[in-house]
Amino acid sequence: MGIIHDLLLFCDIRLAMTIHILWDSFTHVNSPVVKRLSWLSLPVNLFLGTIPIYKLLDHSGTIVGFMIGLYYLYFFGRENLSQTVVAVSGYAKMGYCIMIISIGIAVELLWLYRYGIPGNKKDIAGPIRLLAAYLLA
Repeated sequence: MGIIHDLLLFCDIRLAMTIHILWDSFTHVNSPVVKRLSWLSLPVNLFLGTIPIYKLLDHSGTIVGFMIGLYYLYFFGRENLSQTVVAVSGYAKMGYCIMIISIGIAVELLWLYRYGIPGNKKDIAGPIRLLAAYLLA
C-alpha cells in the first residue's frame, strides 16, 4: 500500500468533494448557478405533480450514483475478494446495497410525506400513503 496509495486516495477524495460541490451548485435552490440560470428553476410535470429542473437533476444524480456504485461492487468487488482478509459473498454485498437503498427510499418517502415537494401546491400525501402501504404489506 504505502504512500502512493495514500496519495491517490487523498486525490480521489478531494476530486469527489469538488465534483459534489460543483454538482450541488446546479441542484440547490439558493445556489448562485440556479439563480443565474433561470431555466434550472423551470417546472417539469411528473405523475406526482411538478418539480423544478434543479431538483430533478439532484434526484437523478443520486440514482445514477447508486447505479455506478452497484456496478462497481458487482464487477470490481468480485476481483478483490481474494485480496481481502474476510471474504464477503456477492449476495451479502448486494443485500447490503439493497438495505442502504431501501433506507434511503424510506427516508425520502417520509420527507415527501411530511414536507411535500417544495413549491408544489398538489397534495402528494395520498399517493405516498398508498406506496408506503404497498411496501409495508
